[in-house]
This record gives sequence, C-alpha cells and structure tokens, in this order.
Amino acid sequence: MRFLLGILASLTIPLWAATHITQIHDIDHGESIADVTLVFLTSGQVAKLNVNDTRLLNQLNLSLKKKDWLAVELSDERDLLSAETVDEVIPNNQVVLQKDPQLFSPDPMEGYNASVLTLERAKEVFRRGRHASKEETQCFNRAHIWSYEWRVKENVYSKKMWIFFTRKYIRRYNFEWWFHVSPMINMIVDGQIKERVMDRKYSSQPLPIQKWGNLFLRDDFKCPTVHKYSDHANFPEAGSCFYMKSPMYYYQPVDLEFLEKYGSVLTSWNETQVRQAYGEAFDIYP
Repeated sequence: MRFLLGILASLTIPLWAATHITQIHDIDHGESIADVTLVFLTSGQVAKLNVNDTRLLNQLNLSLKKKDWLAVELSDERDLLSAETVDEVIPNNQVVLQKDPQLFSPDPMEGYNASVLTLERAKEVFRRGRHASKEETQCFNRAHIWSYEWRVKENVYSKKMWIFFTRKYIRRYNFEWWFHVSPMINMIVDGQIKERVMDRKYSSQPLPIQKWGNLFLRDDFKCPTVHKYSDHANFPEAGSCFYMKSPMYYYQPVDLEFLEKYGSVLTSWNETQVRQAYGEAFDIYP
C-alpha cells in the first residue's frame, strides 16, 4: 500500500459528502493563482477550497485565528463544502506552560528513555495491540491508545514516530494527509538496538522506519529526521517529508509546537485525551 487509506472518523450525510469535527491547522493559498487553496485540518486531512468562495474563506480565516471547533463538510474529492462552528469537543491540553521556553530543549526526546525489547517480546506486544472497530479512524487516536495500553498492560515505554508531508509533496500527488503518527519501540536486532515502528493499522509486524514511511510515500525520497517542530514547519516546500520522534505522551502536532513555543513538556497522560482517543478510535467510552 503506497498511501494512507484514512485517518479521520466521519459521519456520512449524503452518499457524496461527509462531516468531520475538527479545527483548522493552517490555510495555504499556493504560489500562483492556478494553485488550489488547501485547508489543513488538525485531524491530519487536507481539504480543498474553491478560491471563488470568499465567504467561506473569510469564515475559515477567522476560525483559524479564534481556534474554533468546526463541523466541516467534505466531498469525496475532499472539496470543502461548508463549515459550522460547534462547541469545543476536546479541551486544550492541561499542561503547565513554563515561563521561559528557552530554558528547555525543543527536542521532545530530550531526557526520555524508551524501553528496549527483544524481538520476541516486541512481536508479542505488537500482536496485543487493539484492533480498530471502525473502518476509518484518526491515526493520532489509534497511536495514543496503543501507546497507553502498552504502557499500562505491558509496562512498555514507547516512543512515537511522526511523518510530516510537505506542501510540495501534497500538491504534487494530491495527497490526502499532512501528517501520520504511530508508536515506535527500541528492539534488539542482531545484538544491536534498532528502532521499529509499531503501526497495527498498516503492517503485520514492527517495521524499520524507512520501510514504514514507504507505505505512504509515492516517490523514493528519504525523509530527514528533525528534532524540533519548526524544523519541518518552516520548510513546507523542502523535499517530500520529515520524520520527528516524541515520547508516547504527545497526542497531536500542536503538542510538539507548544513544546517549542512555550516549553510545555509532557511527562504523563492527559486523561481527557485518552478518553477522547478511546472513543474516536475504538468506540470505547471509559
């Protein structure tokens, strides 16, 4: 499989459209009048906007500024048809923002020690990962629950591997998503410690990073690994993609952004996020 099949859970309205509850991450107008306007949703999906719909564009720009939660209606071709403001469905991350982010490393992996598993143990933990009960679910919700349950049930401290797709890549291939995330563990391979991605949705076993990335890439580009959020966010046209690692507690890209901007280091689970992830990914409401 060479591309993501789906991340965002949706409620079908007519056969040709779906409504998604999300926020606006960013809006990209392209470099020329011929470029389609892209709307990056915090769910990871990339929607397309008719440039002549100035009313909707103005509404989205205001919602982006206010960080509104929206019910956005998308066609099967990802055209953004409408957007309605809804009550906030996921409270802001309950973390204490440090007064001086310059005192903290923007690298989320700084000081974090992940577990090291044998090959047999890694495969056992992988097999015990929960299966999604719905066809389409958000990657960050699945990854959060896998990581959470492996910690609680298996005493495994995992990492997360993020892959961010550049706007250049998204436009070239009309790609559907601007990021994907999955748990990752340290595993002993031939006497050496290697990193393996544990993506229960798209693979049947732990995978090397590049092999995992190749599931979603449509070219042979090797994604560089960055160590702070702005290293990829500031270069939307550089190559095809970027990798970034984080501890298991980081839920969405905004958590990585807040670490760099405000020094908000995450060292424990946010119970609200865990409950939200259970419901969205697995229809479980603890």
